[in-house]
Amino acid sequence: MPQLHYKNLRQSMLRTFLFVFLIALTISVSAQSVADLDTKDGFRTYKFGMARKAIPNLKYGGIHPATKLPYYNKTDEKLSIGPYPLQSISYVFYKDRLHSVYLKVAASADNCQGVYDTLTRLYGESVNDEARWTHTWEGKKVFASFHKTILETAYIEFISLTMKKQIEADLEAKKRNAVNDM
Repeated sequence: MPQLHYKNLRQSMLRTFLFVFLIALTISVSAQSVADLDTKDGFRTYKFGMARKAIPNLKYGGIHPATKLPYYNKTDEKLSIGPYPLQSISYVFYKDRLHSVYLKVAASADNCQGVYDTLTRLYGESVNDEARWTHTWEGKKVFASFHKTILETAYIEFISLTMKKQIEADLEAKKRNAVNDM
């Protein structure tokens, strides 16, 4: 009789262990993180650093106010993220290489919340700055932010940290050259 009890206990413990292991495996497979932002390293099918000419159907849009760099819009762009409509998607370039992507969410509380929820599902929980209504995700290669306005519009930015460092290095070199020219 004691042997039977020991066998049942062992089977019960084994089942419990397997159950816990499978739960942990399921959570780790489905949990997303900011590392996924780095893995993507771009927006949709376009990678940061890729040549402007490699992205089809771009139309010059002007100088982007946040970056002071030229931006383009795709003439054949799907202006939505899933069921959530966007007003615009701007592709910003530095030295003709994709530097960042800016999205403007169509004005609606539901659209804003839906896009934010999508970002959270993709990249995990954000760092929240309540005072500025901004949520951020920062990887090693890509920075992303979601900023909601009082008018129920949201702005999303994806920025290549590699390209940002290139700009900073170029600006530093300009400063050194200016000093040397004195």
